[in-house]
Amino acid sequence: MLFDCFYLCLYIGEEVYKLMVNFSLLALTFLFLVSQSILLLNEEILILFCFIAFCWLIFNRLRESVSLDFLDRSTKIQQTFIESLSQVEQRLFINSKVQQKFQNLTSDFETLKNHFVVLNKAVHNKLVTFLIKDSQTIYLSKLLFTQRLEQQTAKLLALLLSKKLYRIVLLRQFYVQKLKFANFECFYKISLREYFETI
Repeated sequence: MLFDCFYLCLYIGEEVYKLMVNFSLLALTFLFLVSQSILLLNEEILILFCFIAFCWLIFNRLRESVSLDFLDRSTKIQQTFIESLSQVEQRLFINSKVQQKFQNLTSDFETLKNHFVVLNKAVHNKLVTFLIKDSQTIYLSKLLFTQRLEQQTAKLLALLLSKKLYRIVLLRQFYVQKLKFANFECFYKISLREYFETI
C-alpha cells in the first residue's frame, strides 16, 4: 500500500516536471520570438494564442471524460449491434421454419388436389345416374298424376254433360208439353223422325 502511494506520487511528480519543462520551453521560445520581433503581439496573434491555449486545456482536462463517453457510446453501439444480430438470427430461424412448413404445405396441397380430382370424378359419375333415376321417378309420378287427372276430368266432363243433357231434355219437355210452343213441337217431331230413321 505504501509502495502504491509512493509510485503514485512519483508518477504525479514526473508528469508535473514534464509539464513544467514543456511550459518553460514554450515560454522561453515565445519570449525569444517576441524580443527578436519575429512574432508581433497584435490582436490576431493574441486570439491565436488564446485559441491554442483553450484547445490545449480542453484536450488535457476533458480527454478522459470524452474518451469515457466514446467508450460508453461504443459499448452501447456494440450492444445494439449484437441485439440486432440476435434478432436477425431469430427471424432467419423462424423464416427457415416457415419455409419448411410451406414446403410440406405444397406437398399436402398436391395430395389434396389429387384426392379432390378423384372425388370429383366419382361424384360426376354417380351424379349422372342419380339425376337420371331422380328425373325418371319425378316424370313417372308426374305422368301418373296427369293420367289420374285426365281420368278424373273425363269422368267429371261426362257427368257434367249428362247433367246438362238431362236438364236440356227436361226443359224441352217442359216447353213442348206445358208451354206448347210450335217451334219446339216441330223440333221434337224432327228429332223423333231422325231417331226412327237411325233405328
